Amino acid sequence: HRVDRRQRQMCIRDRTQGAWGEQVLEKTLEESGLRKDKDYVLQKKFTASDGSTVQPDAVVFMPDNRSIIIDSKASLTSYLRYVDTKDESEKEKHLKEHLSSLKTHIKQLSSKSYKSIEELGSADYILMFIPIESALSLALMNDWDLQKTAMQSKMGFVTPTNLIAILRVAESLWRQDRLSKDAEKIALRAGLMIDKLVGLKTDFEKVKTSFNATQDAINEAEKDPIKKKQMADAIIKAAAAPYI
Repeated sequence: HRVDRRQRQMCIRDRTQGAWGEQVLEKTLEESGLRKDKDYVLQKKFTASDGSTVQPDAVVFMPDNRSIIIDSKASLTSYLRYVDTKDESEKEKHLKEHLSSLKTHIKQLSSKSYKSIEELGSADYILMFIPIESALSLALMNDWDLQKTAMQSKMGFVTPTNLIAILRVAESLWRQDRLSKDAEKIALRAGLMIDKLVGLKTDFEKVKTSFNATQDAINEAEKDPIKKKQMADAIIKAAAAPYI
């Protein structure tokens, strides 16, 4: 369970650790193919139906008015102390604190009013983002019930590795949704085009009927000299009309 020195330095204090976790989360979202401020938002404030304000680290929007909340504020201070000490009794103490910290964070998240926020639609799941893979594996190896507790509250633990897989599924769903909508638009345009062609055919038929009637009139006029003269006069007047 070795931790990179740079990670340890960046996680010395909870506040710094939280900021670092948010940076890792943001980087993972950027690599997913999802569109920032369209398919997902970062640090946006939402107002619940009870008037309370919540600010999740990230919200990933899904087709059909669904969303996934991602939180990256789980404290890893006890885990880092566990890694740094060589004393077995101290290790056991910090391990218990690490497990207790994660359980407390689950309770805190479950008490938030995410599901009563209209903008989030159906907030199906809350994902607890753990930026250090070994911090999560250590916890689950020593207390598998931790996963069960999270699932009962409709939560799940994710690390950069499995979160990117989830986000790429979300990106694929958005791509399919856009293709489906494009297909609907194409079908609509094709329908309008067909309607216009049908209308054009009707117009041609009207012109053809009118032309046939005119031709019949001309044929009749040619049989009668008087009507023939009247028809000729009418054609001359019609041709001259634009210039009068």
